[in-house]
Amino acid sequence: DDAAAPAPTLDITADTGANTVMQLDTIRLTAEAQNAIISQYSWQIDGQTVSTQAECDFTQTRPGTYTLSLTATSEDGNQLNATTQIEVTDRFANGVFVLNEGNMSNETGTLTYISNEGILTDSAYYRINGTFLGNVCQDLFITDGKMYIISQNGARNGGEGLLTVAKAGSLEKIQVYNDDTQTLSWPSNIAVVDKDIYLRDNAGIYRLELENNTLTFVDGTARAKKARMAVIGNKVFAMNGQKIQ
Repeated sequence: DDAAAPAPTLDITADTGANTVMQLDTIRLTAEAQNAIISQYSWQIDGQTVSTQAECDFTQTRPGTYTLSLTATSEDGNQLNATTQIEVTDRFANGVFVLNEGNMSNETGTLTYISNEGILTDSAYYRINGTFLGNVCQDLFITDGKMYIISQNGARNGGEGLLTVAKAGSLEKIQVYNDDTQTLSWPSNIAVVDKDIYLRDNAGIYRLELENNTLTFVDGTARAKKARMAVIGNKVFAMNGQKIQ
């Protein structure tokens, strides 16, 4: 008797040799069929077709675990199926951020990231979220895995707001604050302790509680110097003339 024909199989391989990739980077997945002539491919993520070729270039802006499903249809109409998972990791966990204020008249601020390996990512926040930071960005503060970015003019020139809060490792947007009361006058510096956000402006220093969007002026901080504030333990230190408050 003739030996039975080997059964067709379908596998997925990654060009990096590992199913892990950082945000914004690309991993190429290749369908490998054995004992079948494939006439049609369909790669899907969450029911959405992302490629109809034998290869699929996978890029994501958000970290997490993604499942890719592959259906390959052979010339005789039979279908082969395979799945693989790709782990997308934080891109911005190990490096340096550079905050660019941008031109006041026609731009917004931008955030540049330089990794420890010297790889530069320009407009990093926009690449992840598809929205622009506020107009004339001035200062940022990182604590407890969050980044706080303050701008002077908020939502101008297409910017999203006065204060943007994002995850520090991935730059995924968490919250945007706009001073609807128009209390703040050209805020320039920011510091954060627990849930309290301290903003220095032309009048002095205010404490912002994001849970209820409450601004409270901090007594004794009138004419606080336009300079970065320091946080040590649970205390904020700011320059005021020749004094440190």
